[in-house]
Amino acid sequence: MMPPTVLISSPSENKIQKARFKIVASPGSIRSLRPLHKAGRPDCFVEMIGNNSHGVLCWWHAKNQRAMEPIRNSAKAIIIKDGRLLAIKDMDDEGPWFTLPGGGQDHGETLAQALERECQEEIGSGVYVGKLRYIREYIGKNHEFRDTDGDAHQVEFLFECHLNEDYPPGMGANPDSGQVGIEWLPLAEIENVRIYPKILRNLLVADGEDVDFYLGDVN
Repeated sequence: MMPPTVLISSPSENKIQKARFKIVASPGSIRSLRPLHKAGRPDCFVEMIGNNSHGVLCWWHAKNQRAMEPIRNSAKAIIIKDGRLLAIKDMDDEGPWFTLPGGGQDHGETLAQALERECQEEIGSGVYVGKLRYIREYIGKNHEFRDTDGDAHQVEFLFECHLNEDYPPGMGANPDSGQVGIEWLPLAEIENVRIYPKILRNLLVADGEDVDFYLGDVN
């Protein structure tokens, strides 16, 4: 049986074309199509798929025209007090894991303002943003979570920060997605903790040693 004829609406060429596709999902729940033949454009993909009276109406454009996720700036707080690191606690099937407080920079914010806002949301306290300690990139396709965040490209700015002396540890009013708490992690045990980025375990143990400011694409 020949595959059905499908109407293709191309935003890049602004015209309707006909092409033959093989449906690779159930007719009632079409999620992807694979082109069998289209003269001059054999390497394409489709988006915005839906049914109509003629078959399947969808958008398509060449793979090299696909919009990529924008590079994201993120500010993170390194907060150390009495030999312990303040960390955001998350949980998954493998157990607890930790990250630094902080998050993405919004349009119109400085990195310091973004970090102050994120700390209020996640740990319930403003912070004094000190010197910039490290810059690291995270290009998802190069690391262990490539299956879920392979399109991610983030630049993280890690600042040395300080809390108010009377800060009571606790969750903020708008915690991060997946956050279950906060925790003070003893630096003496940090090498045994599941914390991201993983390179923190070495950086914090080597504090005071000659470490490159720019860490590159690391996890």
